Amino acid sequence: MSQYQRQYKLFNPEENEHIKVDVIGAGSMGSFASLAIAKMGLKRITVYDFDKVEEVNIPNQFYRLSDVGATKVDALKDIISQYTGTNIVTECGKFQERYKPKETDITIVTVDSLDQRKEIWGLIKHHTRWVIDARAAGEFIVIYALQPELDSFRYEPTLRPSSEAYRAPCGAQSIIYTVIGTASVIALYTKRILFGLHVPFETMLDFALLNGCKDGKFAFLPTDAEETEQKGDNHEE
Repeated sequence: MSQYQRQYKLFNPEENEHIKVDVIGAGSMGSFASLAIAKMGLKRITVYDFDKVEEVNIPNQFYRLSDVGATKVDALKDIISQYTGTNIVTECGKFQERYKPKETDITIVTVDSLDQRKEIWGLIKHHTRWVIDARAAGEFIVIYALQPELDSFRYEPTLRPSSEAYRAPCGAQSIIYTVIGTASVIALYTKRILFGLHVPFETMLDFALLNGCKDGKFAFLPTDAEETEQKGDNHEE
């Protein structure tokens, strides 16, 4: 516990040793989200990805120059072990091919396309208690947090064909402060889910607009007005 003496009243890892988290995608959001929840003290983390680290990944993903050419999951496993002492489980390959149905507490989805999300949803929706689906383009993020058995009816309409999705222009696709901000919200929502606290179904944040905040203060505001009014309630209820 001494390792977590500065946070245990906010999140006590010993009380959450049994929690299983799957992270699908080890790119920008997935790599930093994996680090964040490992830093919080979660141990039973499985990360899926098929890609290798390229130089273009270094500015906005949690990899080192020395990792270029390595598979992302191998590099991330080594980095998280060095940074936290946690040995995550990794699966190198496409999730659709590597996944074996298992009961999971939280599944974090950070893949690139809506088409992939739709395939993944079909595989996991009966095997996970919660899904956190993070999407980002440039300075804008959308995060969906849902319980499949309760929220399928409003989540599935968001899984449109990739051809209909907004595509950020070349050179404005991803930047580190958006990525780290997204990973922070994912970690926060992971904690709130485990504590049985309210989590909004949909959260949107445009980092380009934060310069309009007053006195340097701003808040992450869910777009669901009803859930905002019920912010003291558990999303499960």
